[in-house]
Amino acid sequence: MSPKTVVCFDSDTATPVPDTSADTEIKRVTAVAEIDSLDPDCIVYQIEDSWESTVATMRDAWPDVPIILTGSADPRVGAVASRLGVEYAPDAAFDGTDESLWSRVEAAIETDESDETRVPLSERIDADPWFEAIFEQSTAFVSLLDPDGTLVRANEVALAGVDDEAELVGRLFWELPWWDIGDSIRDRVRDAVARANRHETVSFQSQYCRDGQIRELETVFRPIVEDETVIGIIAAGHDVTGHQRNQNALRDLHEAAAADVEIEEKLSRLLGVGCEYLDLGVGFATVLDEETEGGLQVYAAAGDGAPAVGNDISIADSHCGETLEADGVVTLEETARYGPGLRSYVGGTVVVDGEPFGTLCFAGEEPRSKPFDETEHEFVELLLRWASYELERKETQRKRAEANETVERVLDRIDDGFFGLDSDWEFTYLNEQGHEIIQAAAREEIGDDIAGEQIWELIPDALGTAFERNYRAAMQTQSSVSFEEYYAPLDTWFEVRVHPSEGGLSVFFQDVTERKIYQEGLNGLLSTTEELMAANDQETVAATVRDAAETVLGLSYSAVRLYDEERDVLRPIAMSDAVVEEMSERPVYGPGESLVGTAFERGEPIADHEYEGDEPPRYGPVERALVLPLGDHGTLSIGTDDEAGISGTDQTLASVLAANAAAALAKAERETQLRQYRAIHENISQLVYVIDNQGYLREITDPLVDWLGYDREEMIGEFVGSYLSADALASGQEYLQTLYEKESDGSRTIETTLVTAEGEDLPVDIEVSLLQTESGIEGSIGVVRDRSELEAERSRFSSLFGRAPGAVVDAVLTDEGPIVRRVNPAFAETFGVDVDTAAGQQLDELIADDGSSETTRLDEFVGEGVDDPIEVKREATDGQRTFLLQAVRYGVSEDGPLVFGIYTDITERRTNERRIRMLNRVFRHNLANTGGIIQGHLKMLADELDGDQRRYVDSALEAANRIETIAEKIRSIERALSRESADSGDLADVVGRVVDDTRADHPEATFETAVPSMTVPDAELLETAVGELVRNAAIHGGDTPRIQVTGRAVDATVQLRVSDDGPKIPERERAVVSGEIEITQLDHSRGLGLWLVYYVSESLDGTMRFEDDGRTVVLELPRVDDEES
Repeated sequence: MSPKTVVCFDSDTATPVPDTSADTEIKRVTAVAEIDSLDPDCIVYQIEDSWESTVATMRDAWPDVPIILTGSADPRVGAVASRLGVEYAPDAAFDGTDESLWSRVEAAIETDESDETRVPLSERIDADPWFEAIFEQSTAFVSLLDPDGTLVRANEVALAGVDDEAELVGRLFWELPWWDIGDSIRDRVRDAVARANRHETVSFQSQYCRDGQIRELETVFRPIVEDETVIGIIAAGHDVTGHQRNQNALRDLHEAAAADVEIEEKLSRLLGVGCEYLDLGVGFATVLDEETEGGLQVYAAAGDGAPAVGNDISIADSHCGETLEADGVVTLEETARYGPGLRSYVGGTVVVDGEPFGTLCFAGEEPRSKPFDETEHEFVELLLRWASYELERKETQRKRAEANETVERVLDRIDDGFFGLDSDWEFTYLNEQGHEIIQAAAREEIGDDIAGEQIWELIPDALGTAFERNYRAAMQTQSSVSFEEYYAPLDTWFEVRVHPSEGGLSVFFQDVTERKIYQEGLNGLLSTTEELMAANDQETVAATVRDAAETVLGLSYSAVRLYDEERDVLRPIAMSDAVVEEMSERPVYGPGESLVGTAFERGEPIADHEYEGDEPPRYGPVERALVLPLGDHGTLSIGTDDEAGISGTDQTLASVLAANAAAALAKAERETQLRQYRAIHENISQLVYVIDNQGYLREITDPLVDWLGYDREEMIGEFVGSYLSADALASGQEYLQTLYEKESDGSRTIETTLVTAEGEDLPVDIEVSLLQTESGIEGSIGVVRDRSELEAERSRFSSLFGRAPGAVVDAVLTDEGPIVRRVNPAFAETFGVDVDTAAGQQLDELIADDGSSETTRLDEFVGEGVDDPIEVKREATDGQRTFLLQAVRYGVSEDGPLVFGIYTDITERRTNERRIRMLNRVFRHNLANTGGIIQGHLKMLADELDGDQRRYVDSALEAANRIETIAEKIRSIERALSRESADSGDLADVVGRVVDDTRADHPEATFETAVPSMTVPDAELLETAVGELVRNAAIHGGDTPRIQVTGRAVDATVQLRVSDDGPKIPERERAVVSGEIEITQLDHSRGLGLWLVYYVSESLDGTMRFEDDGRTVVLELPRVDDEES
């Protein structure tokens, strides 16, 4: 590797950079011109007069070379350096650190080598359209720093009270007025910046100055790393002044109450805690004493201006008297009762054994600027109860419980969990917020009072963790400790503050998992934003959003739908793996339909529990769902199988993701349009032109030029009317005007003619759409299609239409009903209408005069192509006739769908069918009656005969029985053919009844069944068919037939198999029933049994087939869902 060249621009003093290095050459210059021939890898500039213009010149000349400014610290220099894109490394930046100017030079060279195209942090955030929204959304104190600690940006929370952000930007972070408290805090901030540059995350609590007040701040410094290089630092903080005040007071109160001292000293300490918490200078306790002159005597005191212990106080002339008479705490924001020295007061009565014992009072030298708040009231009440407890020694246990209850109320007002530990690591107290967490972490059930439980025995999983190490360190060093740590057994991040005392520890802890998730989510969204911006089409955007919902938000169930404007529906485009694998196929929705369509229509996020529709959506394993609109481009649906629902943090992050996605979808849509427009010139097979808003040709493809026979150069810039007839020009201008008024991104197709160079008229279709760019509408695009062949086809179709033997109407389906476009002569003859005057009339008024409507009939045909016919009755020229109406949809016009209605006269066919049904009923009735008469007479005759004559009668009686059976089978077949609906039933029950009945009649038969419980249609009719098969097998199966009946589910059908070991069904009979050969005098089935089974299966929308060479009959029938049954 060749040596690197470092150019040091010096004036009077030499830049502190060593002259020699193993792999670096140091070149010192005094003028910019000397640098030209040196090919520098880094430039170090010592600040001097007029340095700004010199550095600007060098930056312009060498834009990719690192430039480092050094010298005395000056905030103005830092601000200008940031603007020029150079690094500022003042001498003070290295004080107290391991860094030096030379190490900064080496780092700059290394960074430049690893990423010569890296964009400065300030330029990145200026170029990022979503940075502002994400950065300002945080409620925390957030600042963005360059790696050297220079402030680049600060959010509104951090800038509260600052008049001009420019006063701070460009200055070193530790030199900002926020840290004007002491050098130790500045050093701590500077050390945090240095550690962040070493890829560390640093957190600590310190004081800071804001609006002239010293406040407490919990601060975290996190490096922003790219390609293993720190490119910036995020400093985020939370103001914990209020929390700190409560925690300090409760800690001190806990220490004072636990101290092993006399009652007077303990009360004095409690009064001192109260003075500090209430920000009042004086605190004192009195006792009632009738022997004193005033009636009260000072028992304990705190503060320089407090009355001395033992002094008398008059009940009549002091607020103590008012306090004794009052019920509760007495507060006075401004008073002069005690003289000019004390101007504000708060106090209460100390009660012992149910009787007033004295008072506990606090006073200040200045009037209060605001009233004492509820928390301060409760704090005074707490002190009163503690005082009463200490004074009421005979009832120690009762008073302690009462005081603890008040402590719990005060502690429960803060968000933190709290517990106290003694020096033996045993619990002394646990508040309500902490109880739930400690219970979750404990190895066994804990009660309401865990005093005396040893923490390491109760929570052994905490041994060896950062929690144990920090607790022991605080106890050993007697120094407060603050830390953030992840506790794996609970999958939770905690923020912990530990305050030691002589007797043990006071521990405050808070679940900060949501905050950590939010911070990580913001970092993840920054990366997602770059991917969204780089996407070239909406499908890629949708896929990126889906992936971010899972990887950034941690939600397994997500779906992105995009709005299909042409069909007015929201169509699923990208779905997570969990949605695809665990849920049914996701439907499309129209705007306003279901939860998805409602969120899209309203333009606002809607959670499932907020949805007020008739049928709240619940899909598969998803317990809670949220739908966010993506502008007017679609929706993002997210869900969780956690009953707790989607957290507030995830909802906030999802809103940011949705906003970014909406902008990316709009960008992708514009880019898609631009690509389409640019493709005009590349698509040489199309006849395309572009005109401007005044109608002059801007572009035209070569195929269109060649087709028209003109010269392309002559056509460019020519008015488009030169190539259109006058009527065609007027029609085109009208269509364009409509598009302009609506600013539509759709298109319109017009039929017109173009004029060739030879003067010939060419019939064409022109699809016209607006040319829209980010600047607005810049003209229109026309795609030309030759209509010559279409015209010829139309001519041929018109001839066919006119000669068709059936009645045909050509209609358009409008909102007012079907309007006739034309009818053929057969239609006119059938219905008695005039071919020439039918066009334009309502079809209802023309032929549907029986109360029905062709609107309803024809509007049912909304699909493409041919639909199944329906039967209608219409009044024809020769009376009322029955027709099959079949609709054929063949296109769409501006007024609505175009449909052919074809009327086929089936009056004679229906008459014949009725005759056949009548003859069948008469035949079956007469056959059954005649068979019954024959049976009756034969039975009587059998009783009178014997021998051969009796056998002849028995044979005749058996034949008569068969006649009766035939009649019943005809009835079953008739019912099957009529498709009468009946109740469904269980297949196993059907087979069970059939087998039981057959076994009773044929005990010699063996039956094997294996049929699962499944619902089938028309159980009664099916039982007839199954019984026919099983009984036939028992009758014809030999002396000891073996019959098998099995069933199984196959997809949405039920498959039933009936087999026997007897003779097979003859092949010729099988062929007749299955329809393989026609029924003739020679080829027909010998009985009705198989025909009965065949027609039952057909009636139930099933099939019948033969297997095993005719020994097995298989029925395949549709299953019935439970809801259908």
